[in-house]
Amino acid sequence: IILTWHIATCYCEMAQPLSYLCSGDFVAATKLSKDCAYLVVSAPKLLPGHHFDTTLVFDEFAAEASDFLGDAKDEGEKYNRMASSHEGEGNKFFHNGVKLGKQLQDMEERARWKVLADFWSEMLLYLAPSDNVTEHIECLAKGGEFVTHLWALLTHAGILERDHQRNVIDIET
Repeated sequence: IILTWHIATCYCEMAQPLSYLCSGDFVAATKLSKDCAYLVVSAPKLLPGHHFDTTLVFDEFAAEASDFLGDAKDEGEKYNRMASSHEGEGNKFFHNGVKLGKQLQDMEERARWKVLADFWSEMLLYLAPSDNVTEHIECLAKGGEFVTHLWALLTHAGILERDHQRNVIDIET
């Protein structure tokens, strides 16, 4: 879900006119998206599930990125490849991410970035509670990731586990 929504956010960011780049929702959505994608790549032990599974998913994602984007050199080329992809074409992460990005692009600009900022805020709050205390403490000793600081605040507030009854936005809906 993180990688698919990250692609959608990047798609919307690349399509965004410069006039909206300083809005609070735009900044929150793009920064939180990049932070979550960073966790998948660099700190999978801080995420739910086994870190080995996260690493396997990322490896599949990286192969898809290479296939999908090929030799695109800059953001413009990447956006053009994404924008010109068609329904049923491409790989699962990119296809779903681009499809979602195109749906979000159909929304009014302010509403689009509000939806993305809300999604990424909720995603981080979903990711933060963890029973991997050792990994978070080791991370805090090195300065900590943003999610680790959220983990510490939520733990102090007594929120020790995720609400598994409540799903983060489902990509299929």
